[in-house]
Order: sequence, then structure tokens, then C-alpha cells
Amino acid sequence: MICFSSQAESVRVHCKPMPPFSNGSARFPPRSWPPPVCTDALLLGAAGFLEGKRATTHATALNELTPYCATVVQDRIVDEGNVVTAGGVASSIDLGLHIVERLAGPEARARIATQMAYPY
Repeated sequence: MICFSSQAESVRVHCKPMPPFSNGSARFPPRSWPPPVCTDALLLGAAGFLEGKRATTHATALNELTPYCATVVQDRIVDEGNVVTAGGVASSIDLGLHIVERLAGPEARARIATQMAYPY
């Protein structure tokens, strides 16, 4: 999942305390793109980043994502503008190419995918 802002003071996932988030300036500065993939969506959902949004995660954790977002989608990439989530670890290539396309356009994405011999 890609976040552009932070809302949470602290996060608890599976009863383990997480470090505090500081109004988006330390962990998620505006327009930064931390590269979350797979079940990282659960952490960011617990922090409030997915509220009212569609999101995805690893197929085995889709039910766990339900309380944190408006709609759980079983896709490799879900782009909600300021939040992008990716499915399982294998979708990390798709996520990277998606980010390239958003930042540099479809030609850059196609060039990189070709260099990687990635046909999707």
C-alpha cells in the first residue's frame, strides 16, 4: 500500500505495539511512497489509512482486512489515488511498474517491463 499522509498516533496489530506515527512528517511525509506489499495493508489499515477506501492484500488475509477499509478487492493492485495496495509478494513487480507508470507514464513502464522480460 502506498500512503501520502498519516492519521494515526499508534498502531496495535496482533497485540504487539507498533511505533507511533507523527502526523505524516516522520514516517509518511506528504507525497512519499513507502513500498508496502502483501499484508502490510493490515498495518496501514489498523493505522486508519484505508478508511473509506478499496484495498487488497495477500489472498489468505483478505478477511482480516475487512474491518479496515470500505471494500476488500481481490486484485493484484488497487489504486485509490493517495493509497495503492498490492496483493501477495509476487504482485510487488506489478506495484513497482504501476508506480513507474504513475510517475513517468506508460512508455517508461513498458520500457522497464521489457527490460525485465515481464510480459504483463
